[in-house]
Amino acid sequence: NVLAGFQYEHSESGGWGRFQYICCSSGGAPTVVDPFETGNSFFNTKSGIYCPTHRDRSGAFIYQRRSGPSDDTQDRELKFDPGSGEWCLTDKCERMDSLSPVGLEASGFEVTPILDFDGQFEGKGVSKLGMGGGDPEALLAQLKKPTRPKPPKMPKLEVFEPEQPEYAKECKFDQLNYPSKTELWEKMSDSQGEHELSYAVGEEELPEGNPCAVAASAGGIFDNVWADGDGKAHDHLDYSAIFGCSSRDIYRDMAASTIDLTHSMVHHGIDIVQSVFDMGCVATPNMLVAPMGTGAGYEIKDVCSRAADVGRTLFEVSKDIWAEGMYFDMGVKDFNDCNPIQTGFARLFCDIHCV
Repeated sequence: NVLAGFQYEHSESGGWGRFQYICCSSGGAPTVVDPFETGNSFFNTKSGIYCPTHRDRSGAFIYQRRSGPSDDTQDRELKFDPGSGEWCLTDKCERMDSLSPVGLEASGFEVTPILDFDGQFEGKGVSKLGMGGGDPEALLAQLKKPTRPKPPKMPKLEVFEPEQPEYAKECKFDQLNYPSKTELWEKMSDSQGEHELSYAVGEEELPEGNPCAVAASAGGIFDNVWADGDGKAHDHLDYSAIFGCSSRDIYRDMAASTIDLTHSMVHHGIDIVQSVFDMGCVATPNMLVAPMGTGAGYEIKDVCSRAADVGRTLFEVSKDIWAEGMYFDMGVKDFNDCNPIQTGFARLFCDIHCV
């Protein structure tokens, strides 16, 4: 490294600038920093030192540029316009309610006073190093190797014993166990092993609005006519029994489809018999009764058609009564049996209550 420090200074108006620097000792030849010219590109073409030369009719001074740092040699004036109250530098003007432009800040220029600069700066060179005569090895030898701090003592850790939670009595589900007759949550296995669950001692009878009490009351007579039930009433159902409610509902739907098919087939059979009977009636000759040469005539085919209509009506009414009776009995069995949606949601809310 050649320079230890470097600083550039300039005046507020940009009329002068200078550099301060501190040299360092180097192993090579001595080095000197010598300024040889000014960088004109850093200055505005209007920059410079403006001096008052004469006054205008309002009594304000007119300032002419005497020198400038740039290559611009055009004559420039800073003057006051009494009509608009503005100070103008060529084509740039700025309003200022003063006959002196000092302190004016315009969009393209600013005016500051020239201050005397009579300070003296002397280079002091490189300061002497401390002990060891500047020998880096001697200085390093005097440095002490830092010692590693002692680690803090390990704190004593608190020991916590896990406490087994206590569950509500109804969440044991020992009353919602038809037909399994087992206790669903009697024991549980975890990382500590297998242990029995603890339940709170509560009332013998659950409140009416308790979700598990609602689930326990859900049930019905298991349909054994249209489904695979046992024909008996059951409640306090477990999961398998609730699934059976849905299965019997499906069986009844299948039976209803069978009734619809049978009813339709019988109806088509009646239509065929009716058509055949009507053909036979058309071929039947009329009957004339005239024992004395005069008498009455009968349309046998009309009587035949009327008889066929009576027979069709009897069969239609019979099959409709049969189908409606089947549907009614199926509806009664479905009403008395457990509803899979109602019973399933009741058990679901009981399970959520116990989570």
